[in-house]
Amino acid sequence: MHWLGLPVYCCHLQSSSVRLMRNNRPPASLHLLWTWSCTLTNGLPVTGIAWHSTNTNLVAAGYGSSSSTAAGSGAHLTTPAAAAANVTNTARGGGGVGSPPQGGEGAGEEAFASPAGAQTPAGGRVAVWSMKNQYHPIWSFDTKSAVTSVDFSQRNPHILAVGMHDGTIAVYDVCSRRPTPLMASTAETGRHSDPVWKVRWIDRDPEREELLVSTSTDGKVKAWTIAKGLEHSTLITLKRLPRKGASAAGSHAGAGAGAVAAVPAGSGAKAAANVAAQRSGVAGDRDALISRNTGGMSFDFSKADSRIYLAGTEDGHIHKCSTSYSEQYLESYSGHIGPVYALQWNPFNPNLFISCSGDWTIRLWQEGKAQQLLSFQSSNEEVLDVQWCPSNSTVFGAVTAGGRLELWDFAVSTLRPVVQHANTKCALTALMFAKVSMVVPMHCTIFW
Repeated sequence: MHWLGLPVYCCHLQSSSVRLMRNNRPPASLHLLWTWSCTLTNGLPVTGIAWHSTNTNLVAAGYGSSSSTAAGSGAHLTTPAAAAANVTNTARGGGGVGSPPQGGEGAGEEAFASPAGAQTPAGGRVAVWSMKNQYHPIWSFDTKSAVTSVDFSQRNPHILAVGMHDGTIAVYDVCSRRPTPLMASTAETGRHSDPVWKVRWIDRDPEREELLVSTSTDGKVKAWTIAKGLEHSTLITLKRLPRKGASAAGSHAGAGAGAVAAVPAGSGAKAAANVAAQRSGVAGDRDALISRNTGGMSFDFSKADSRIYLAGTEDGHIHKCSTSYSEQYLESYSGHIGPVYALQWNPFNPNLFISCSGDWTIRLWQEGKAQQLLSFQSSNEEVLDVQWCPSNSTVFGAVTAGGRLELWDFAVSTLRPVVQHANTKCALTALMFAKVSMVVPMHCTIFW
C-alpha cells in the first residue's frame, strides 16, 4: 500500500437531529464540510489535533513521519493503535487491526513490544490551520522526532505543547512563529524514555500555575511547569495489576520462581509456565522488575476535582488517581482486554466517564463501581478515540481503525450508533467536537 495523503476532515452533525426519530425529528445525519490538506502534509500520518483555546478558527495538527510506515503493513508506528496493529500483525503473520483481540488482561502487553526490524520514526511536523483557509496552513514547522500529541495552553493560548515519539516534550510560541521550541525536555531534565501518547494543559485554579501533563508507555504520568524552564514531577508510576486468578503467593517474585522450577525439566509445560510467569511479573527478580510497570496510553482530569484524574493503560485497566498520592491508585476499573486508547469524564455528570479500546468496545463507567455500566460495539474494529458531545449528556462520538465515524446516543440505543459514516479506504485516528458548533474534525489516513 502507498500513502496518498492524510487530510483532516470536518463533519457537521445537524443539531436538530441529534436524537434518532425523537419528537418526530428526522434521523441524524453527517455532512462533510471541508478538508484540510496541502503538499506540506500529504503522505504524513496525522497523530494529534487541538483546537486553539480562544480563537475558534484555529486548530493545530501534529504529523508523524512518512518513514515510520512498517514495510508492507500500511500502519504508522507514530500512533499507539498503529504500533499495536503492526506488532500484532507481525506476530500472526497477517490479520492486522481486523483480527480478534487475543489473550485477556495481558493482551496489551505484546502489542507494545518492540517488533524486530521495526523502523524508528524520524522527524515530524506541526501545522496550524485556519477555518478560513483549507488549502494551506497559516504556519508549520518540523520537529526532530515524529509528533504524537499536541495541545494549546488555556492561560497562554499562543503556547503550544508537543509530545514526540522519542519521549520529548517541547513548548512552542505560535505568535513568534519560530521553528525552534522555547524549551524542550532532555534526558537530564526527565524526558520520557518511550513515546509520549498524550499531552494536556491542566488549569487548576487562578492561584496556581497551569500544569502540562503527559503520559507515556514508559509507565510515567508527569506534570511539567514552564515558569523556570521545563521542570517536571512524576504524578504516578503506573503499576501492573496482578492477573485475575493469580494466587497471593504468586504476586511475589520468589514464589513465582519456585513455582516455575517445580515444573519437570524439558517439558513443554515448563516453557508455557515460564511465559505465563513472565507476563504476570513472577518469573524471577529481573523479569519482575521489567514487568512491574505498565504503559500509560491516555488520561483525563476531573472537572469536579482538579486533583483527581483517570489513567488508561496498555493492559486494559483504568485507574483513578490523585495528584496528592503518587504511590497508589484510588480505584481501578477492569473490563477492557486491549489498550485503552482514550477516556473522558462526562461534562454533565461528574461521576460518569467513557473509554475506548483496541478490544473493539466502548464502555461507560461510573465512579465507585469497578465494572462498566454499559458496553457498546458496532464492528470488529479497534476503537481509536471517543469523545462526549459538549451539548448533550448522552451523545458521544467514536472513530475506528476501519474508517468508521460513529455517533451514539445511549438514551436511544445501546446496540447501534444513531448515525455513522464509513470509508473503507480511510483509517480514522481521532476526533474532537468544536466548542462553538457541532463540528467533528477527524484525522484520516487515505491510501490505496
